[in-house]
Amino acid sequence: MYASREQHAHEAGEPANKKRRTTAFTGMQTKELPKFQFVASEDVVKLEECVKVADVICTATGSPTPLFVGKWLKANAHINAVGSYQANTTELDVETVMRSKIMVDTMAAFEAGDLKIPFQNCSEELKKKHLLGSLGKILNTNDVNTSNGTLSAARYRESDPKISVTLFKSVGCSVQDAATARVALKCCTEANIGGTFEI
Repeated sequence: MYASREQHAHEAGEPANKKRRTTAFTGMQTKELPKFQFVASEDVVKLEECVKVADVICTATGSPTPLFVGKWLKANAHINAVGSYQANTTELDVETVMRSKIMVDTMAAFEAGDLKIPFQNCSEELKKKHLLGSLGKILNTNDVNTSNGTLSAARYRESDPKISVTLFKSVGCSVQDAATARVALKCCTEANIGGTFEI
C-alpha cells in the first residue's frame, strides 16, 4: 500500500507537517495490518511500482489532481475512489476512468470531477458502456447473486479489452451514512461498548 505525503496530507499545512502526518499514518497502518506493506514516499517511481502490482487501490484524499497514471493499472485491478466529490477535483485521470467498468453509490457521483471531467463531452451511449450501475438500483435487480454478492457474469463481462478495470466511485449518501450509523450503534450496544450522551 502506498501513502503519498503530497496527496495524503496536502491540506495539512507546511511540508514538515505533511511528512510527519504521513509517516505517522503509515506507521499506524503497518501495526494495524502487518500483512500489508505501507510506503510513505514522494517518489513517483515507487508510486508507479506500487500501482503496477496492486490488485486493489483505495483513494481517499482531497487531491485536486490525479494521484496516479491510468496506464500503470494492471488488467483486472479494482479501485475504490472515495475522496474527491467536487466538480473541479479529481483523484483519477481520464485514462483510469476510460479503462473502467463503474459502480457508483448514487448517480450524483457523476457530478464529481472523477467522473464529470472524463464524461463531460461523451455521449450517453459511451457513459452507459462504462456504467455497471448504482448500489441502490443494482440491489433491486436479478443481476446480483445474493448467495455471494456478485454481479451476474453477463452484466460484468465486457468485450472491449480496453475496459479491464473496475471502479467504485462514492461521493457519500446521507441515507447510507444513517444506515451505517444505525448498524454501528447496534453493534456497539450489543458489545456494551461506548456510552450515551444527550445533545
